[in-house]
Formats: sequence, C-alpha cells, structure tokens
Amino acid sequence: MNPFFSVIIPTYNRGHMLRRPVESVINQTFASWELIIVDDGSTDNTRQVVESFADPRIRYIYQPNQERSAARNTGIKNSKGQYICFLDSDDYYLPAHLESFYKKITAENFPVAMLYCDTVEDAGGRVTRIESYPVEARNAIEWVVQVTPGSPRTCVHRSILEKHRFNPSLTVGEDLDLWVRVLKEFPVIYNRDFTVAFVTHSGRTVNVGNESSYKAHLAIMEKIISEDTAGYISSAVRKKVLASAWFRLSQHYLHTGRRWKAFNSLLRSLILAPRVRAKEKIYLLLTRVILPGFGS
Repeated sequence: MNPFFSVIIPTYNRGHMLRRPVESVINQTFASWELIIVDDGSTDNTRQVVESFADPRIRYIYQPNQERSAARNTGIKNSKGQYICFLDSDDYYLPAHLESFYKKITAENFPVAMLYCDTVEDAGGRVTRIESYPVEARNAIEWVVQVTPGSPRTCVHRSILEKHRFNPSLTVGEDLDLWVRVLKEFPVIYNRDFTVAFVTHSGRTVNVGNESSYKAHLAIMEKIISEDTAGYISSAVRKKVLASAWFRLSQHYLHTGRRWKAFNSLLRSLILAPRVRAKEKIYLLLTRVILPGFGS
C-alpha cells in the first residue's frame, strides 16, 4: 500500500543539520509516511547522514544542483502519498504533526485542498509559539499574500501538485508563487495545531543580514501583483504587502548600517501604506536614521 503522506526535504550541504529533521519524521505518532530527501548536489556528508538511517520509508535522491524549487519538484515527481508535506533541512516537525493533519483531513472528508498549520520558533532551544494574526481578505489570494505561509506549514493533495509545481527559476518566494496559483482553483483549510518548528540560525535563506533575500521577496510580490490581471488583490492589499516588503528591506539596511538606503526604503513604505505600522516606521526614521541615538 502507498503511504498516506509523502514528506519532501530538499537539502544542499546541510549534512550537519539534517539529522534532526529526519529524526522528527521518524518519530511521528502517525506511521503511514514516506520521506523523500532530495540532495541538490551536496559536496558534504549528506549522503552518509541519510544512509545512517535504516528506516525503509526513507528514500534518498541525488541530483545536480538546481536549487530548492527544482529539488521539491523532483520529490513531488517521485512521491507516492495521497497528501504531500514539505520540510526544510534546518527545521523539524513536532511528534504529532502528521497525525494532526490526518485528523483534520478525515474530519474534512479527504479534501482536494491545501491545508496549513501553525508554527513554533526554536531559538537556541527556546521554543515559543508564533501566533497567527488576523488579516482582512476578500478571498484566498489576498489572504495568502499577506500571511505568506512557508512550505513546512503546508499539506497538499497530490492531485494539486500534479497540476501545479514550484517555479524552478525562483529561489525566494517560490512557495508563495505556487500557493497563489493553487488557491485560484482549490480551497485552503486551516489546521490550528502548532506542529512545525522553525529553527533560528544565521544560515537561513531569509534573515536580516541577507540583502538578496529581501530584494527577492520584494520582487516576488511585485511579480504576483503585476500578474493579477483578474483583480484578486485589491489596491489596498497591494499597497500593504509592498509596503511591508519595503519595510523589511529597510530593516536589513539598518542592520548593515546603510542609513540612506534605509531612509529611502522606509519612505517608500510610508508612502505606500501610511497607516500600516506607522508608529514603528516613524520611530525608526527618527531614532535610527535621522537622529541615531535619539531613542536611547
């Protein structure tokens, strides 16, 4: 019999981190799963780490380096599960993750849908819940561009991913790009359990020191908005998500000491959506850009 869940982990040169996410899948309270680890051209000991696990439900696939969108697509192509879940090689599942999704799926009568759960943050072993915040949205597309749920939070019916795949040309925001396409055709279902742990570390693709990731996030938002010819996203939401992207970029510039670039980014954010996080933006302008040390 095929497994109920396929879990896909794309990885590249993270043999030193891979053991924990793999063990988190092995330790699931729900046993009907397969784990597909797609090694995207690693030159470290990734293969040896995977081969140290004797569980027959684990499969290792090596491919020349093509980035994580292509790696996830390889995992999808080789999967057998009815529902497909994703995990990054630096994060992990809490033990009831798959069981929680299974209960929700059966309660919803096995929907052809995208499901998502809540998360915790693991900062050096200190685990705290990341509370979901309410957003105003007329439809699922407006919701997803504001919430931007990462791949490890999701569980997707395989028939959806047979039709829609990750865009291999995208390396940041590729999951958001996919969810926008998916949710134009299929429903999204919220599973309220906190069952995925995001691990905070300096090597994450998206962190305050990585300028390219913030610029890429801004670019993917601009791409999604420019392609929204059907009008799924209102003018107000467009301005809000772009303002948020510019604000995040300004935080990077402040982190790296580039006050003029931070000023320009904050100003763009304020002009686009003056009421969104206005006090925080003005405070940063005064204390970190215009008058450094003013708020100390």
